[in-house]
Amino acid sequence: MKNVMNIDTPFFRAMGKIGDIFLLNVIFVITSLPLITIGASITALMTIAIKMTTNKEGYIVSGYLKAFRSNFKQATMIHILSAVLGGILFFDLHFWVSLQNKNAGFMIIISVIPIMVYCMVLLYVYVQQAIFENRITATIRNALLMAVKNLPGTLLLGIVVIAIICVTYFFESVRIFMVLYGFGLSGYGMAVVYRYIYREYLDEPEEENAELPDESVNEDIEKLGIEWKRE
Repeated sequence: MKNVMNIDTPFFRAMGKIGDIFLLNVIFVITSLPLITIGASITALMTIAIKMTTNKEGYIVSGYLKAFRSNFKQATMIHILSAVLGGILFFDLHFWVSLQNKNAGFMIIISVIPIMVYCMVLLYVYVQQAIFENRITATIRNALLMAVKNLPGTLLLGIVVIAIICVTYFFESVRIFMVLYGFGLSGYGMAVVYRYIYREYLDEPEEENAELPDESVNEDIEKLGIEWKRE
């Protein structure tokens, strides 16, 4: 009977996590409605979702709003830049595909390459913004570095995003689920992967060895003057 009333059990912790994900989804949807704010919303979503993977999220709404406000300006600029660049790249691809002549094949391949790089950066850029404090150019560059360095994780994230987009597009019931719960759940699921990829930056360093471990990437990061977001 005591175990039934004890809220510190796996069942109640799971129920609490489900409630937190639902709440995270609701506030994400609300703050994303103006569309221009999507960049800041994704950054705030990933900030809280990554913390949730280690049970350090605190209060969901206040933590989300704090991350939303602190990242609003830079994340919105990244969102605008990515939207403009994405429009140009996909218009270029559409142009060569619609041309339908024998010389278009090579140009289609040439057009696909920058789109692949663009998508790789897009998978990481808002997480970079959530974890690190830096200039926009450095955030974008480091997003590409992390995407290349962690190709298996990048491939997994890409498959997950494509699957979510396809299922949401073809099934109306999934669209309703995404509005009610899906964005928070997807963000949390992807945060588990990001948490593993960024573990050397997110884990607390040992007192005797407080330096960041991976010198191959850190040298590039340190040259850009990154500051770690510690809360």
